[in-house]
Formats: sequence, structure tokens, C-alpha cells
Amino acid sequence: MDTLDAVVEALAAVQKAAAHGNPSAASDAGVAGYLGLAAARSAALNVEINVLGLRDLEDGDRLRRQAMGKVREAELAADDIERHVRLRIAGGS
Repeated sequence: MDTLDAVVEALAAVQKAAAHGNPSAASDAGVAGYLGLAAARSAALNVEINVLGLRDLEDGDRLRRQAMGKVREAELAADDIERHVRLRIAGGS
């Protein structure tokens, strides 16, 4: 879960950069968004496999739900990043 938390935090920083950063670096922000989303999904897979070894099934379900919630946050952030990048590419802000 620590990895997922870090990825969501990083994506929040990328959102700011995509919206307000140097327009020449817009595509870099877009790439960071794609990679961040891939990292979040990858970390969630690790959570899913690791909870299989837990004796407490309720704890495993809770962790799995938390991981899926973090992936959803990452998806929303990545979508927002891409929207900002495409606006910048089109000459908007």
C-alpha cells in the first residue's frame, strides 16, 4: 500500500505540472501520467497477490478495496493529466 500511496502523491504533483508547468514539458507530464497509472495498477496487483497469504480474510478484503480505491484515484489523476497535456498541445492552457 505504501507504493500506491506514493504513486498517487506523485500523480498529484504531475497534475500541477501539467496544468501550470512549462508548456514545452507538457508531453513529459503526459508520459509521467501514463507511467504513474501503470505503477499504480502494478502495485495493486502486488497487493492482490499478497493478500492471498493473509489468514485474516476480512483484512485482505479491506486491503484489496483500499488498493482498488487508490487505482481509481490514479486513473482520475492520469485522465486529468492527459486532458491538460492535450489542451497545451492544442495551444490552450
